[in-house]
Amino acid sequence: MGDHADEMETSLIMHLQPHLITPLKEAGNGVEKKSVISGLREKWTWAERKKSEVTEDIGIGNPKNPPLKKGGFILKMSSIKWLS
Repeated sequence: MGDHADEMETSLIMHLQPHLITPLKEAGNGVEKKSVISGLREKWTWAERKKSEVTEDIGIGNPKNPPLKKGGFILKMSSIKWLS
């Protein structure tokens, strides 16, 4: 799971505003350059990072296989959780 332009974000935007998505055949693989800070690598802390310094294409997480129905499901489940 990534943190920007991964499968989940791509699926959601494809559901809501598909014209905003670059063709997936042009998408990068979302490989992240690992931090020297252990807390960031282990995901127990957070820090703002310049995407251009931690990945080749600003995406972190593979966006290439978003199930077409996943974006609608994410939106529905998020809405139910938010409204309850």
